[in-house]
Amino acid sequence: MAALIKNNSKTHKKYNLQRDKLFGDFAPVVTEAASNGSKLAQRVCVQAAEEIAAGIRLVGDCFKSETVLTALVGSVANSAFIKKTVGDILSGEKHRLAEPALPPVFGAVMAAMQLNDIEIEISEQVKNNLLKGYEIILKEEKA
Repeated sequence: MAALIKNNSKTHKKYNLQRDKLFGDFAPVVTEAASNGSKLAQRVCVQAAEEIAAGIRLVGDCFKSETVLTALVGSVANSAFIKKTVGDILSGEKHRLAEPALPPVFGAVMAAMQLNDIEIEISEQVKNNLLKGYEIILKEEKA
């Protein structure tokens, strides 16, 4: 019986991962439909924007500063409809949407460096070098 439960649990987790991936792959279709006026898609996106805004408040309220800048990353969060809706929800609060200082991939690089105990001070020179490297990569991808 325990083996059956354990196997079923693995199958359930695998199904959930597959389902979540399908939903994730479908998300840009929903955000585009919302931008094009679909009332159902707009309701779904407003709910998602409310969840994003709640997360921003939860984390942002830990900071004592009068203004907390937050960058949205990812194709769904940066869709026109979601981005505007999150901005509207947070309007009048201390939370402000801003463009990321660096592309999100560099956050992943910095996290990997931290996991490997590689310390680096992120100075303006480092940011500029990272951005130059990123621009080169983008040019090569387009070529």
